[in-house]
Amino acid sequence: MGTVDDRAVAGASFASYRSRQLHSLSRAHRALWAVILAPFALFPLVVVTIGQAGGDPVSNPIAIVLYGLAAGCLPFAVVLIMVMQVWARRSYDHRHGGMKYRPVDWSDSAWERVRAAFVSAGLDPDRLRAVSVWDQRANLRARHIPRPTPGRLGRLADWTVPRNNLLYIAGAVSGIAAAVFQNDISEFTDTPVFMVFIACALVAMVPFAWRHGSRQVRLNLRDPDNIVIIPSHWRPQLRREPKATVRLLHEISHVRHGDPGMRRLLAVCPGIGQFLVFVDAATVSSLTVNAGVVAAGFVATVTWGILSVRRAARLIPLVHELRADTEACRDAETTAHMVAFLQELQARNSSEEKALRLASLTNGPQIRALRRRLVVPVAMMAGCVLTVISTAVGELTGVLTISV
Repeated sequence: MGTVDDRAVAGASFASYRSRQLHSLSRAHRALWAVILAPFALFPLVVVTIGQAGGDPVSNPIAIVLYGLAAGCLPFAVVLIMVMQVWARRSYDHRHGGMKYRPVDWSDSAWERVRAAFVSAGLDPDRLRAVSVWDQRANLRARHIPRPTPGRLGRLADWTVPRNNLLYIAGAVSGIAAAVFQNDISEFTDTPVFMVFIACALVAMVPFAWRHGSRQVRLNLRDPDNIVIIPSHWRPQLRREPKATVRLLHEISHVRHGDPGMRRLLAVCPGIGQFLVFVDAATVSSLTVNAGVVAAGFVATVTWGILSVRRAARLIPLVHELRADTEACRDAETTAHMVAFLQELQARNSSEEKALRLASLTNGPQIRALRRRLVVPVAMMAGCVLTVISTAVGELTGVLTISV
């Protein structure tokens, strides 16, 4: 009985540690995304501040709010357009590529061990998509499969994918030609008829753009099609080797949290965020005080903001891996299998990421360094945000003056 009690105590202690670890990783994930999105949130305040304190102020508060909201939607629209282009290309490649995916037939006895792994993870295999592929080079992984917009808009998106380079070249040539022959075509482009035509064309495109964008957000962001790809040659390993089952649980965790789809956003948002840091720092650079103080404040704000966004973008994938490792390791036995697998990978191709994952599972000495790395970008962005907000409030209240 004592042995059973000792195992129960050890199991309760492991479950408590695992719960705390998952909670801290969840907080770190939210904090790092807040760092990346902070420049987006500051952009409307900066636009309103420059317009009110440095230009012609608007007295109607409703107009000010609408102006700020419209300005705030602009960077998000740019991100959405760029991400939608990636979705369209990946969706086209998936549907027209040479690799054939077959949905896993869970009624087949050959997949019984794999189905048990899904059930043990608290998931319904019938609701979570898994596909099999016959490719000796393929590896077990989670993947986001973008879905096209139904109907003609989806077919139009498919038509543009293989012709993207041609369309870009045509647009560049048209722009250069318009600039070179500006004087020759100004008689036509400066007429009211042309302006009305452009306005009508833009208005006519808005409903189609809204429909396509909203469908893409719903299909690929709110309800993404994240799947687990299981190569056929992995099936014997999943039946015999517990280490392979732990890896499957690791990939299932990525699917559960939508990590593959989020990494599409992570490839675009940090770049736009770093650009917006420069724009947000305009509240500091436009101050009419000592030039040295303004220059130092601008450089510090931009440096803190850019470094924090870049650090957060590098750390979020690491948090995804740490969370998947923690969820896959449900007891000491599965933890040992995951540690053995990571040690094999580290011996084959060492990296700091694998060392930190091992430290997280074994409570190694690097865990404190990892926690400091997670805190640093949050603290740096907090300094940047406080600087921008304080100068913006001072400019709006008249305490500080700016020149634009």
